Amino acid sequence: MRPSWGSHIIPIFGVTFWGTIEQTKKDSWARLTGKVRAQTKRAYTRDPCLATRMRYVNTFLLSKIWYAAQILPAPNIYTQQVTTAITWYIWRGTVFRVPVSTLQRPKQIGGWEMPDIEAKCTALPMYRMYLLGQRNGTVIASWLQALYLTGRQATHRIPQSSPLD
Repeated sequence: MRPSWGSHIIPIFGVTFWGTIEQTKKDSWARLTGKVRAQTKRAYTRDPCLATRMRYVNTFLLSKIWYAAQILPAPNIYTQQVTTAITWYIWRGTVFRVPVSTLQRPKQIGGWEMPDIEAKCTALPMYRMYLLGQRNGTVIASWLQALYLTGRQATHRIPQSSPLD
């Protein structure tokens, strides 16, 4: 029996497809956020230094987020939840914390180069669209050309005489 579009269809590469895009985004990002939170709780029992915690965040925790962000746009609520889970892990639940904006600064000026999760989740799908639009003959490239969103111009024939002549 084939499932209906009202129920989830199948998870493909970490995305569970539903009948609507909104439902797909909500379910996939909720699952991913839950996995990141669970992984931070499991890693919490270890006692690495701050540099190792930052490396763990950038290498393991955020890699799943960057992958998913290229497929589905991230709702702000989930990027905020991921940021909260990550900062909780970095500061190990202490009361005194350095602001996230300080963590995002370059190392040369006292930061830890932690990426802005919301900004990167917004930029990744746009970059993916840009790359797909560069390939000649793809549907996305044709669509972007038709909307005049690329440097290439769509070929339209302009009539030499106007209908009013």
